[in-house]
Amino acid sequence: MNKVFFSSKSNCWCTPQDFFNELNKEFSFVLDPAATAATAKCKHYFTPETDGLTQSWDYGGAVFCNPPYGREIGKWVEKAYREALTMEYPVVLLIPARTDTAYFHDYIYWKAEIRFIRGRLHFTDEYGNPVDAAPFPSLLVIYNSKEVIPNREVIAPMKAVPIELKAANKFVANLHRHHDPVYRDKFRIGCEIDGKLVGVIQLARPVSRELDNGKIIEAVRLCTDGTPNVCSFLYSRAARIAQEMGYSKIITYILENENGTSLKACGWHKEADTRGGNWSTPSRPRNTTAPTCGKQRWAKELKGN
Repeated sequence: MNKVFFSSKSNCWCTPQDFFNELNKEFSFVLDPAATAATAKCKHYFTPETDGLTQSWDYGGAVFCNPPYGREIGKWVEKAYREALTMEYPVVLLIPARTDTAYFHDYIYWKAEIRFIRGRLHFTDEYGNPVDAAPFPSLLVIYNSKEVIPNREVIAPMKAVPIELKAANKFVANLHRHHDPVYRDKFRIGCEIDGKLVGVIQLARPVSRELDNGKIIEAVRLCTDGTPNVCSFLYSRAARIAQEMGYSKIITYILENENGTSLKACGWHKEADTRGGNWSTPSRPRNTTAPTCGKQRWAKELKGN
């Protein structure tokens, strides 16, 4: 982890550079999600202001995370576990070796490779100055490692793939609970596991004219075959692609009785409640099979646009 101040009473223990360098030779890290500008170990990083707990960690390569060692550490471990489920790259945590904690049993044991570090690490302050040895042992947690069989069974990685509109619409027609296929979209992504299509997401102009300003894009269809974590994978990947295309925000709607777990997992937030209804008018009658109940609008601001 990397933060502004270091003291004997601090939860902030900055990673020794030589220790990181050895790890980096093995993993070639691209993202440090718990850092400051002064202490970041990678080209891409999140600070307390940009909050790595609410961002996608999928930057096309391995992730190194030394999180705050206070009461929030369990949230960081859970975040790393869930991010790794939607990525094909290693996610490496440097944390205290506290095997009696709930987060260790819930999100590490039998789910990741564990490397206990011999002796006590000499962490540094934010300027790289070494301090006394840590008062606790440390361990490395490596998700997506080839040395472990997660959950005691082989779980193949998810893979984002291009998909044609006709194929995406066929998938939606066969499996979506309440929506028909769309006539057109801006772009779409498929999710495959071992060559099998398990989910699709389709992005288009916002249906609401008030939001259709050219900088907002809407996920108008998300459909899976029920495979766990595919929704979060697709929401996360769609947001990343939309950001690279220059959009400033991505939105979607879910039913009023849904909890938005998949959206929360990849950094989206609930933006508004809508009253529902349909788009049929006397001058332009339309048939719809979609639910007309109230909806929730969820959004993610796309950084840098």
